[in-house]
Amino acid sequence: MGKGTGGVNEMLPLLKDTEALFALLSVAIGDSTKYVFVTWIGERVGFLQQARINAYKAELLRVASVTSSPLPFHLILATHSWNEY
Repeated sequence: MGKGTGGVNEMLPLLKDTEALFALLSVAIGDSTKYVFVTWIGERVGFLQQARINAYKAELLRVASVTSSPLPFHLILATHSWNEY
């Protein structure tokens, strides 16, 4: 778990091929703040761990939708490589 103020550029070195994690990025745009929910599943993460992460993701989004309607995220992003974007 961590936090920072450097945005995606600060987060990228923390993303490992062998790990899976969730991240919440807040992006200030003018006077408003937008939230991006990121699911990172590294390319070398096993299939069983990938399945568990996807189950956790579904539960996290379910809880978020119960506590906030509509979902508090402006973008939900799932990736294993930032080269895709």
